[in-house]
Amino acid sequence: MQEAQRIKATSMKATTVKRRGNGARQRGALSESGLLGMPEADYMNEQQLNFFRGRLEAMREDVARRRGDDADWSSEFEPDPSDRASQEEKRFIAERLDDRAMAELREIDAALERIRDGRYGYCLRTGEAIGLRRLLALPTAALSVDAESREEARKRQFS
Repeated sequence: MQEAQRIKATSMKATTVKRRGNGARQRGALSESGLLGMPEADYMNEQQLNFFRGRLEAMREDVARRRGDDADWSSEFEPDPSDRASQEEKRFIAERLDDRAMAELREIDAALERIRDGRYGYCLRTGEAIGLRRLLALPTAALSVDAESREEARKRQFS
């Protein structure tokens, strides 16, 4: 019981917890509130990078699973010529969902690459910190809020 209370008490802090089950391994356990409670000087330290790496990997698995589920739509098509328009609409929707999933996978992979090369958490345009709150809301963010706003305004102007 004391062990459970200790783990509960320290779950809000950045601590190392031994995972049990399939091969015990060490991993930093960091909650969102623990992440936000860290000093600014610790921005994108190893614990924070591990937190976002884990979140991005979970997102990647989820998108890949959804993409696989969407691929099952093709097996629902029946060769009835009288229902061809419905079949084409379903196929079109399935292709759009697959395109979105592929784009999301590319964004996730790019974010994981930025973690590997040390650029994660910093704006690709300005080099300034993106901020933990923005990264929690959008872990694939590559631009700061200001840079993203300027980019969107530029796109609106030229479209």
